[in-house]
Amino acid sequence: MLTQKQNGKYILGVNINTNYPADEELARTEITDLYSTFSEYADYYTINWGSIAPEILSSVLIAVADKKKQIGKPIFLKLPADVPIEKLGDIISFARQHHIDGFIATGPSQDRSLLIHSSQAEVTHVGAGGISGLPIIYKSIEVVRYLSAHAPKEMLIIGAGGVMTPAEATSMLNAGAHLVQIYSAFIYEGPFVVKRIAEACK
Repeated sequence: MLTQKQNGKYILGVNINTNYPADEELARTEITDLYSTFSEYADYYTINWGSIAPEILSSVLIAVADKKKQIGKPIFLKLPADVPIEKLGDIISFARQHHIDGFIATGPSQDRSLLIHSSQAEVTHVGAGGISGLPIIYKSIEVVRYLSAHAPKEMLIIGAGGVMTPAEATSMLNAGAHLVQIYSAFIYEGPFVVKRIAEACK
């Protein structure tokens, strides 16, 4: 697939992470190696906020920024659905400092109260893990709306998390997202959901 991408017309984002989220030197090496390795194929990269220890994230992003000067592929921070709104101002400042090109909002939530159609026994039985899909749409929209109002205009905002139908995609765009990503919708609606959403949001 990646080899075919060279002649493809679609945009490919690559999410990069490290096996050593608390080790500054190893995390820096792994992330920069991944950035370089996939640069032939990737149109942009994603780094998940919270997947690397906060005390070393700055160092990692400085190293990636040096690679970016040579390669030029943009980098986005993907924020979790549970990010406190009052922290977003600091996150925007941090992103500007490290030459981040935009945000993806949002990833999964750990908030089990969002599973309103499941009993507590069912939720307990499923066990730990992130919640994605429709239950997180309102959290995602709230984050997108804040970013749209406060992030620099040159930063791209990709709305994600809970987009299942044209209605959610429209809500994301109305909140200020420049682009929309879908994940769970593929599972429940199949690949043709992309066409339905795109046609409805023209």
